[in-house]
Amino acid sequence: MGFTAAGILHTTVTNESTAGADDASQLAPLGFILTVPDGDNGVQEWVYIKNGGTTPLRGADSGAGANYDAVELTTAYTMFLAQRGYTASAVAGKIMGVAQHEIGRNGYGFVLRKGKGKVTTNGTVAQGECFKIAAAGQVADFGTDAASIIGMALAGDSGGSAVVDAYINCNAG
Repeated sequence: MGFTAAGILHTTVTNESTAGADDASQLAPLGFILTVPDGDNGVQEWVYIKNGGTTPLRGADSGAGANYDAVELTTAYTMFLAQRGYTASAVAGKIMGVAQHEIGRNGYGFVLRKGKGKVTTNGTVAQGECFKIAAAGQVADFGTDAASIIGMALAGDSGGSAVVDAYINCNAG
């Protein structure tokens, strides 16, 4: 697995000590991109962000069932200050990546910017289709909205909200 020069993994997360404390430790520069080999899937690019939203960025270990939140810039538009995706059809340049593990409110950690990972769909994504952000961190079929594409589904969702394998390709930052 890949390490940063500081010796942290792409799964390393620091969260605030108590709700609202905003005292989580920043262990790498915001926007730092960590490249991790992923076997026959090529490489993954992980980008270091701060969760500036009011809710955790959900990932596989969120405890509330598997959700993989698309992560978007906050309305402050400060680079790498992100939150759970909220803008349906956001232009791809605003999307940081997709959380693959939980990052708490005011916490720091890596989100998957590029490579094979998982996404949570809203029930409109078929295998092989490109997708965009929907709302509440989910993704949807891009339709004709090419400027909002952030990846391609490697499996379909069978018409209901589901977690599917995907190739994620976010370029913000």
